[in-house]
Amino acid sequence: MRFAGLFLIKLSTKNKNHQFWSLSGFESFLRKQSDPSSAFMFKDRKVVGLWAVYCFLLWGCCGCDMVYRLLQKEGAEEKALVGDIIPFEPNPKIQEIQRLLKLYGYNPGLIDGKLGVNTRNAIAKFQKDNNLPVNRFMDQVSWKKLTSFSSSGLIVKGEVDVSKLQMALSYARFSPGKIDGKMGDRTKVAIMQFQKSKGLQVDGKIGFQTLSKLNEFLPESLSTGSSDEAVAAQ
Repeated sequence: MRFAGLFLIKLSTKNKNHQFWSLSGFESFLRKQSDPSSAFMFKDRKVVGLWAVYCFLLWGCCGCDMVYRLLQKEGAEEKALVGDIIPFEPNPKIQEIQRLLKLYGYNPGLIDGKLGVNTRNAIAKFQKDNNLPVNRFMDQVSWKKLTSFSSSGLIVKGEVDVSKLQMALSYARFSPGKIDGKMGDRTKVAIMQFQKSKGLQVDGKIGFQTLSKLNEFLPESLSTGSSDEAVAAQ
């Protein structure tokens, strides 16, 4: 079907500015046409008409998802992650995204399971702060970054595992006191000392940057290990 669309375009335009001579070039053009910010959008009526015919044929043969993946890769990745969104019902995966964003210091608004303006803004800020493409979608790259502490056990079910946090502080040589899974005064002081040593904002808060630095001191094997190992490191 993609070859059919490409053949139609090649036969029907002689404009050398349109790079349709490869499938990747044609797909790039379609994505550009669907971008509202593009200055190139819908200037060639003949091409746009053929584009509409092509999409209709593609939809008939492959379904809406195929067309969506072609025109908006990041949006399709987000849809695959969160699944179908049912009106007036919270989406569990979106709630998980919102909880993680809030945990890392990005305000998504209410944890309501909806991809509203506040959540989109929070995603965009998270992407910008972590040098990711800022597209406001929770695509595969952004999701991988958002859940990057799962393997070490620092984050469990959208919450900081205080025991693992204390272990990481111990391995970094900032004693949190007894590793008891409680956010006591000694643990808070250790966090602030750690932040100062790493050139981070010294506020005692467990944001994304603080977790990123702590994660470097926490071996993945400790995700199933015991607190005795971290105590021995002190």
